[in-house]
Amino acid sequence: MGEALRQSGLKRSEVFLTTKIMSAGGSPGATYKKCTESVEKVEGGKEGGYVDLFLIHTPSGGAQAIKEMWQALEKLVDEGKANSIGVSNFGVSHIEEMRSYAKIWPPQVNQIEVCLHSLPQFHIRSHLRVRRA
Repeated sequence: MGEALRQSGLKRSEVFLTTKIMSAGGSPGATYKKCTESVEKVEGGKEGGYVDLFLIHTPSGGAQAIKEMWQALEKLVDEGKANSIGVSNFGVSHIEEMRSYAKIWPPQVNQIEVCLHSLPQFHIRSHLRVRRA
């Protein structure tokens, strides 16, 4: 992603970059390190890089892994390394579990699959709409 941006000749501010963490690192420190390494790739290893949106790819790692990843993403926001954070493929129960520890809640984005070949997941969309009100 970072290399493509550098080769494009576009300014960083002209591109909205999203990335995801696939799995926790096994400890809070290791998970945070995975996230910062991903952000550093945007600027080719130089300090000052950021992503516009950083997502947790899936809730499949379990509640502790989700907590570890979410807290790492919150730290990135605090440090200016991520503008927004969210989740991907999370159900209502996964999002609600986060409420007990999340400083940034609800997630700013829940990327969900919506296509003609699967259920449109209206229950997730309506749940998030109600929570934001």
